[in-house]
Amino acid sequence: MNDRSKAIHVFSSPPPPHSDGELHAYIHHLENELLAAGGTLPAYRPIILGPFAEKVKPKVAWKSFVAGAVAAMIGGSVTHPIDVIKVRQQLFGMKDGFGVGSSWVARLRTTSFFGVSLTLVKEEGVAGLFQGVTAGMLRQAAFVGTKFVLYEQMKQMAMDNNGQLSFGARIVCGLGAGIGGAMIGNPFDLAMVRMQADGKLPEHARRGYKNGFEAITRIVQEEGYGTLWRGCEATVARGSIITASQFAIYDQAKYELARFNIVSDGPANSLSASFIASLAAGVASNPFDVAKSRLFHMKRRKKDGKWPYKGMVDCMVTTARQEGVVALWRGLGACIGRQLPLNAVRFMMMEKLTVLLNN
Repeated sequence: MNDRSKAIHVFSSPPPPHSDGELHAYIHHLENELLAAGGTLPAYRPIILGPFAEKVKPKVAWKSFVAGAVAAMIGGSVTHPIDVIKVRQQLFGMKDGFGVGSSWVARLRTTSFFGVSLTLVKEEGVAGLFQGVTAGMLRQAAFVGTKFVLYEQMKQMAMDNNGQLSFGARIVCGLGAGIGGAMIGNPFDLAMVRMQADGKLPEHARRGYKNGFEAITRIVQEEGYGTLWRGCEATVARGSIITASQFAIYDQAKYELARFNIVSDGPANSLSASFIASLAAGVASNPFDVAKSRLFHMKRRKKDGKWPYKGMVDCMVTTARQEGVVALWRGLGACIGRQLPLNAVRFMMMEKLTVLLNN
């Protein structure tokens, strides 16, 4: 065996993790190595058609939670300013019960990402971009940590006799994990949106929460425990769609990009798959995200004591009727712009932490 053959032989034992996308990229690399060494490829090389079946690996629940929560908190802190701008965009035009409407940006008559950003920084300073960051960290830990645990555990329950999980089963697991995570994280999501939106109101109408913990305490004291789950149906709808996209579509995109040799390099493959998953998640979930933000932010109208919206469906219908259907996708650019770095940081950190925790 010559030196070149030895190099190929040593390289042919891939290190973990052995995901299908990584193995396909590995095989493609070996084929190139073999051809460069003067070898030939077999005449028949079978190609896996359609969505691949994932080999399910047993995971320890608490390790999945820690990896998911820590990765999400890091990603959330990096992208929090984009989330603040997204919420401000989504609330534009809302008749929120405060008696001030959308006066925060009405002077400029724009909801563009840069227009809202400039106005926010000019009127509230750079610190305004980090309003609600403490509640955001609590929300990331509760929502994302929970859905990572549920996703991994549901995969183990849904696998077939060969220990494999189809693409459709991964979608179902993602939807289920998103529902569970959204229900657990709703109180912190509520607190975060209120804190992010506070600066758009005149001082007399602001809630003035100091941090996420105080926000939760005051909401319970002033409005009752039930308020913590206001808008939960919108949170659940959004969370399930995003989770299914983040997990199932992300995994599938990584595999397909490598299978067709579009992007087979590790980091580039992950980033490309993150973009595809973010685009799909943003387009599908944005109407529910708009409804969630408005339901969280609203107060009873002073003139009649009624809520501006009766629930998720009424909020979406009323918004579309009064502001046009496109209003349901207000903040879409910021949503996708946030999801891309958030997913990239979150998944890369999660993979590192999973290895570190030996999970």
